[in-house]
Amino acid sequence: MEPISFDKLKKGVLKHCKPEGQAIQLSTVETKSIKWLHPGRIPRGKITILAGDPDVGKTFLTLDIASRVSTGTTWPDGAPNEAGNVLILSAEDDLADTIVPRLKASKANLNQILALTTVRKRTNNNELVEAVPTLTDDLDTIEKEISIHEPKLIIIDPINAYLPGVDTHRDAELRTKVFAPLKKLAEDNEIAVLCVMHLNKSNSQSAKHRVSGSIAYVAASRATWLITNDKDDHSRKLMIPVKFNIGPKPDGLAYKIIENDQKEPVIAWEADPIEIDPDEALSHENESSAPEREYAKEFLLQILDNGAVPAEDIFSEAETHDITKRTLKRAKEQLKVEAIRRYEKGKRGVQGWSWKLREEI
Repeated sequence: MEPISFDKLKKGVLKHCKPEGQAIQLSTVETKSIKWLHPGRIPRGKITILAGDPDVGKTFLTLDIASRVSTGTTWPDGAPNEAGNVLILSAEDDLADTIVPRLKASKANLNQILALTTVRKRTNNNELVEAVPTLTDDLDTIEKEISIHEPKLIIIDPINAYLPGVDTHRDAELRTKVFAPLKKLAEDNEIAVLCVMHLNKSNSQSAKHRVSGSIAYVAASRATWLITNDKDDHSRKLMIPVKFNIGPKPDGLAYKIIENDQKEPVIAWEADPIEIDPDEALSHENESSAPEREYAKEFLLQILDNGAVPAEDIFSEAETHDITKRTLKRAKEQLKVEAIRRYEKGKRGVQGWSWKLREEI
């Protein structure tokens, strides 16, 4: 019998030993449903972006959200809420003279809200110093704070202040250095990550492309919200979905910053949802559209004169009068027409919307 050579033996062994792959067999993946901070609007385990120009109340908005999470107060649209801890990274506002007073005014539970202002680092000379945390070098420290305090929400305001040395106009750099690890942190801890951003100054771009820097910001988020002034009433702020790819796109919301009984600024939410396209909300008002809008307002006043009418019937009738949907929605916003959820007996959930004039009109 001819002896088996080592080379032949090695080939035989390798033939029957498959290399171990790294691909995941999908039959082994256990599915799970999305968990929500604000049902249908702000998910947990995901990145959400709030983007807007300066002075539109973005920080007021984030602190109102933090306050509601800290107390379990119902959300502005009536959705239920459960109390939990909040972690805030704020680079632009002082804790003592801005953040804490605003949280107190909104009746937050300050025992459940924490702020990470600095982290301890060692210099090249091995000297221990306090420094502002960054999302590139200090994510481990941030995650340690999360493991200790178990917050449901982390607010990063604004996110670009925590990205030193990162070229925010380069998609690949943002994705690999910032959003991939931040996304993992959100998923691993089932925490809602709310990032505040500014808009760039280009009025010719769409709302999605006006989020400062790279399109990677919007791409990395599961929900992106535009915060902007109402063009017809700058004291009224609009919160409009720009991107929402984890469920049906929700309606927008509106609010004003008012004074409470102690003359402290707080947010007052409108009960009704708003229907306006984000690009339209950011566009400059076209004077030539004014006559068409006035005609649409007269149309709405007449069709709603006898009470609520299903929205689909209004759109259908408006089409016969050559009134576009966009003009009709702008007229609805200016008249502050109420949108009412419509339910049908024997059917689950909202079956549609009806529009109704406010009593004071």
